[in-house]
Amino acid sequence: MSARQIVTIAALLGMCGWCSAQPAGPAPAAEPAPPVAAFVPYVGEVTGDSVYIRSGPSTNYYTVGKASAGQRVTVLAEKEGWIGIAPPPDCFSLIDARYVDRDRDPTIGIVNGERVNVRAGAENVRDPYAVQAQLDRGAKVRILGDFPNGFLRISPPEDAKLWIFGQYVQRVEGAAAPVTAAGDAPPGVPTTQPAGETVTASGDVTRITVPAAPAGTKTAEGDRAVLANLEAAVKAEMTKPLFERNVRPLAEKFQTLANQTKDEYTAHYAKTRVAQLEDLAATIESVKKAYDVHDGIAGEREQFARERERVKTVRIREPEGFAAEGELRESAVYASPTGPRRYRLLDPGKDVTRTLAYVEIPPDSPIDVTKYLGRRVGVRAQSKQLKVDSVDPVPIIVAEELVLLEDAPPKVE
Repeated sequence: MSARQIVTIAALLGMCGWCSAQPAGPAPAAEPAPPVAAFVPYVGEVTGDSVYIRSGPSTNYYTVGKASAGQRVTVLAEKEGWIGIAPPPDCFSLIDARYVDRDRDPTIGIVNGERVNVRAGAENVRDPYAVQAQLDRGAKVRILGDFPNGFLRISPPEDAKLWIFGQYVQRVEGAAAPVTAAGDAPPGVPTTQPAGETVTASGDVTRITVPAAPAGTKTAEGDRAVLANLEAAVKAEMTKPLFERNVRPLAEKFQTLANQTKDEYTAHYAKTRVAQLEDLAATIESVKKAYDVHDGIAGEREQFARERERVKTVRIREPEGFAAEGELRESAVYASPTGPRRYRLLDPGKDVTRTLAYVEIPPDSPIDVTKYLGRRVGVRAQSKQLKVDSVDPVPIIVAEELVLLEDAPPKVE
């Protein structure tokens, strides 16, 4: 029974007069409740093969991935036989795209709502329901891509947890400082970071703390000094615009340090940083390619538009006046804003209105259709075609000009 339930039951008993049956006299002073010890994160090691990682602490929650034997995880919580862990690097979260505004950097999003749910992501789950966190207006998220049903893939936010059944995780005694969740890590960068470090949504590295080496270990002291210098170089590189960042040389230096050092902390830190910087470099290259493709398409469109201007369009004039006459109405068939602008031309002289033709208004036409809707018009055509996908074929007329006929004198046969 939870503490809230106990307090509620006590209050109800007091209102019912239960306490009035107790002996009179001063109430004894309540003993202060013992403080609840805060959970201290620790490093765990997976002991089973292909262990399911789930979105919540129960087999009723959907799986988001698998962990392998020997894989180390950061344990953030324990609940009824389940272990809450920081999301591994290959895991992602989801957020409703309607509540995220894109920044100039397409990989950065700004939350535009209050208490917006962030859900655990899984490739084979199209209706994710496991809420990992809630973000308020102004929070930054790192966008990893689109996802079906209106979601965006994002890096897991700070304090996000996934779950493994407890019997498959054992504590690693004396392990290095726990690897903590990165929160707004850049896309492609693993969501686990070395202890004491935060990578912000803009890619800046802050709160870098390289712990001092144990006394008397000169080699470790020197390696950690090199590590601190490399971290300063990373921080300086991250202040540059995205496409100007050159992080691969830094990754090579971290790799050299990881291969040479005998300090366990420095080696672990440097290897983690290598993976982050390599992934960030790959992401930058991918974004560059996407921009190049976009620019290439834009250039081809511009060239096509110039070529089109050189081509003289042959206008078709109906030899006997109008291509068709009738009352112009809206068309439910062509009501979509993404398709061509087409309207129905009806025969108003019949008891049952019949569609004489569909009138298409070209995108570059100066015709203001609102002046003609519901009125009898004559249509002069640029071109005509026949809509044959129905029982009764109907002409489609691309209009060059619409002429009001309501005030025109009746025809003399």
